[in-house]
Parts: sequence; structure tokens; C-alpha cells
Amino acid sequence: MTPKHLIPFALLAALAGQPALADGDDHDAEAAEVHGHDEEHSDDHGQDDDHDDDHDDDHAAHEDESGDTAHLSTMGDLRLLHGWTRATKDDTALIFVEIENTGAEPVTLTGGASELADGAALVGFTLIDGAPSYPELPALPVAPGTEMVLAPQGVALRLDGLSRDLAEGDSFEVSLAFAEFEVELTVDVEAADATQHGHAGHAH
Repeated sequence: MTPKHLIPFALLAALAGQPALADGDDHDAEAAEVHGHDEEHSDDHGQDDDHDDDHDDDHAAHEDESGDTAHLSTMGDLRLLHGWTRATKDDTALIFVEIENTGAEPVTLTGGASELADGAALVGFTLIDGAPSYPELPALPVAPGTEMVLAPQGVALRLDGLSRDLAEGDSFEVSLAFAEFEVELTVDVEAADATQHGHAGHAH
């Protein structure tokens, strides 16, 4: 399991990783034997291929039935898992996602965008005079072999100026921006009081 990179509260505040040939009949007999062996081998190999095909079909069917592939986006060595947000009638929404960097080089999260919003910004949860606040953050590096989790009461991507309400059960596309590339992510809308994605914890 890759280590999770959770942004400390204090940091958020401060911011606001192949047999010789025989002669004559012997050769013919040998050839027949070898030929027969080859046919048996081919039959066995064909059965193996059928087994592999069945396995692949089963695997694909499992993915289709589980729907897990909809919760995973990749770009090179980067994996984005379980994008979600909460149902809201406000004009802002916080996007949460697990970001896994399985490569040997760091990547830098800079922000994002969505057709449903006028703008987007990286924000971090903090308390100011006891009240929740989400000040904007600078770009955040995701180190090689680590995971950064955008989650409630932590770092999130805030969408501003939403063009419609977000209802539980809906989904929409968000583009997560990195200094090196952009990754399209499907975001599921959970209940207004949800604290995690409904499929969080599933293996991929």
C-alpha cells in the first residue's frame, strides 16, 4: 500500500510527495510420434487459450457488474480513485478524490475545471475563530510512491459558480489539472451529509 499523504492542519493554516533425423521407417515412425505429440500439444494449448479467454471474459464481466472502472482514471503512473462531492443547491461544491502516484517522479496538483462551474481552486479546510474556512492553496506536489487524499476537513478542489443543483445519485465530469498534464475524472454526487465516497475502500 502506498503511504497516504495527508495535509496537516497546521500546514493548511500556514498555506491560507528444438532431434537428429532417423533414416527410413524409423524416421517415419518418429515423425508420426512427434507429429502426434504436436497435435496433442496444440490441443492442450488450445484448451489453455480457451481458459484464458474465459478468464478474461469473467474479469471484464466482473468489472462491468461492479462498475468500479467508472471510479478510476489514469494518466501514465497517476491513478485517480473515487471522485465524489456532496449534493448541494449552493453555487459551490467541494470535490474529493484519492490521488496515487505510482511512478518515480513527482507530479504537482495545480487545480481543475468543470463545465458545470465558472471556476475552480485548490482549498484547504481550517478553522478561523472557531468557524470552518476554506482558504485557497498553492500548487501541491504528490511525491513518487505516495497517495494524496482530497477529503472533507482537508484539501479539496472547490468548484465556484455552479450552473445547476447537484442531486444525490448524479455524476459529472471534472478535469483535474497537474503541472505535467490534465486528467478527466467522473465525480459522483453523494448525500448532502456524506463523509466519504460510497465505494471507498474497494480494491482496483
